[in-house]
Amino acid sequence: MVKPTFTHQVIFRLLSSFEKKEGTAKDFFKENNINNPTFYYLRKKYGKMSEDQIEKMCRLEKENRRLRDDNVKLLQISNAATDFIKSEFPSSKVRRELAKRFYNLKQCGQTCICELFSIKWNSFHR
Repeated sequence: MVKPTFTHQVIFRLLSSFEKKEGTAKDFFKENNINNPTFYYLRKKYGKMSEDQIEKMCRLEKENRRLRDDNVKLLQISNAATDFIKSEFPSSKVRRELAKRFYNLKQCGQTCICELFSIKWNSFHR
């Protein structure tokens, strides 16, 4: 089942018209083709926000989803790179030397490099 997505205009219209409604809540849900739990979820989440605030919140949630997806992709790439480095350079001594050379390029920090090359942080300066 596809989860419906509501625009900020629709959310604001539903919430504001519910407060001005005449009749029962059941009639309101039927008129607006929305089910009970969905409406109360939206009301709990957006409450008394203005339309601009709801729009900003929707935009931030969309950006947050995109960033989480990007983070998952980067984690998969990092894990693949770590596995490759471990398989190509099984000796920790060789990996440590490569890590030092990479660190001198100043592309990322020591902790990141230690994770990437699978070496202990305290063995970095040996």
